[in-house]
Amino acid sequence: MIMSIFQWLGNNYEWLSSLLAIFIGIFTLHEIRKERIISYRPKITPIEQDYFLQASQGYLGSIWNEDYEDDALLSIFPAVNSFDIKFRNVGLGPALDITFTWNFNIEYIKNYFKKWATENNAYLTYDDIKSMLCIHNENGSLQFYYPFDDDSRIFIEKRLFMMSGVEAKPIGMDVPEKYALYLSLMAYIDIFKNYETKCYSITPLNLHISTRDSGNIVFEEYYQFNFSFSNIQGGQHEKANYALCKINIQKTKHG
Repeated sequence: MIMSIFQWLGNNYEWLSSLLAIFIGIFTLHEIRKERIISYRPKITPIEQDYFLQASQGYLGSIWNEDYEDDALLSIFPAVNSFDIKFRNVGLGPALDITFTWNFNIEYIKNYFKKWATENNAYLTYDDIKSMLCIHNENGSLQFYYPFDDDSRIFIEKRLFMMSGVEAKPIGMDVPEKYALYLSLMAYIDIFKNYETKCYSITPLNLHISTRDSGNIVFEEYYQFNFSFSNIQGGQHEKANYALCKINIQKTKHG
C-alpha cells in the first residue's frame, strides 16, 4: 500500500507541484495586498502641544493660547474656556469619512462643579433644579451659565477628507465645551485662587477616531488625554494670571 502511494505521487507529481505553486501564489498575493493596505492606510494622530492659560483678576474664565501672548487679555472677543487639539494624518493614504468621538465622565464633571460651587460660592453657583452652572464676576453679577440638562457622554465631530503626509496641514478639533470649562475652572481655582504650583485633571478625555481609506476599508484609533497645569510667572499686565497646560497623550486599545 505504501508503494502504491509513492507510485501515485510519482505519477501525479507535476500537477501536484502546479497546484502547490498556485496556493503559494494566492497566499503571496494576499500577503502583498495586506502589506500594501497597511502601508497605504490612513493614520490620524494627535499632535503634542502645550497651552498657556491666561485669566485677569475678577474674571472667572481662561483664555487658551498656543503661544505666550499678553495681548490676548486685551482682545475684544477672546476664545474663552475653549480650545482645540490638532491632528495630522501621518499615513501614506488619504483619510475619508473621519469621525471623532469624544467621551468623558460628565457625571463626575457635574459633581466637581457642585463641589466647587459650594467652596467658591462668591464665583460659582449650581442650580440643581435647572441643572445649570452659573459663573459670576467679582461684583456678583452673572457672567456665564452652562446648562447640564443633557447627560450625553458622547460628543461627535466629522470631517469628510484629510490629506496624508507630515507636510499636510493639520486640522484642529474642538475639545467638548464642558470638558474645556472643567479644565479652565480647575486651573482658575487651584492655580490662580488657591496658589497651587501644579494640579492634574482627575477624569481623562477619551477619543475614538474612525476613518476609511480609498478602498473602503475602515480603520480605528483610540486615544486618552490627561491634562496638567503649572503656575508660571511673568507677563506685562499686573492683574493677569498665567498657567501652563501640558497634555499627555496615550494610545489605548479601546475606548
